[in-house]
Amino acid sequence: HTIVADGNVHAFDTNQQLRAGHLEAVLVPKPPGATTPKPDEQELNVESMYASSAVHALLKSGSTADSDALRMTTVDGHHQVELTGGAAPATLTNPQHSTLSGQVIHISPDEDQAAVVVAGPGTARMTRKASATQPAQPVDLAWSGGLIGSGAANTVDVHGDITGRTIDSQSDVDTVTCDTAHVDLMDVKPSDKPKSTTQPLDTGQFSNKQVKGLTLKGDAKDRVHAR
Repeated sequence: HTIVADGNVHAFDTNQQLRAGHLEAVLVPKPPGATTPKPDEQELNVESMYASSAVHALLKSGSTADSDALRMTTVDGHHQVELTGGAAPATLTNPQHSTLSGQVIHISPDEDQAAVVVAGPGTARMTRKASATQPAQPVDLAWSGGLIGSGAANTVDVHGDITGRTIDSQSDVDTVTCDTAHVDLMDVKPSDKPKSTTQPLDTGQFSNKQVKGLTLKGDAKDRVHAR
């Protein structure tokens, strides 16, 4: 089964929601025994999907994805998602308002393979709490090489001409340049996450993360100034 649609496309079901100017999808029957369909009805899974032109996806986790194109494939039973930017980079935004941007973002959303890779230059804004009683402070990163994140390991590794910027509770801005950066993440409690009324396309375990620690390596240079 193949679906092709053009012009203000809105595709959705109980598990995903997407808007785009163009959509192509390949549907296959669900495995026997997975569900009990009604008589004369056939339940289908999305095996692959390609969307282009002002793509906006609302994700199961509560995150959003914005890109020029989105491609989803199924490899050995696991979903693989690729976001591609155009005039503007592709961007992922999670419920804690952390963002990840790059011209090409690869996502492995399934829980046992949760990973995200930015191929080439990109930027990220994450949040960090020095303690449970203090408000979260932003951590900004920009790089030229790439980013690899593992949801299972709670780590993000960045390389290539990195500029990092943090703002403390006194509004002092600390800017650092270095060759590589390692970020340790921690889970945000479910009660801290905004509730979503829909349950669309999932990006896995990265929707409920914030920064626990940041390690910079290689020719690091630091400067601090008041904002």
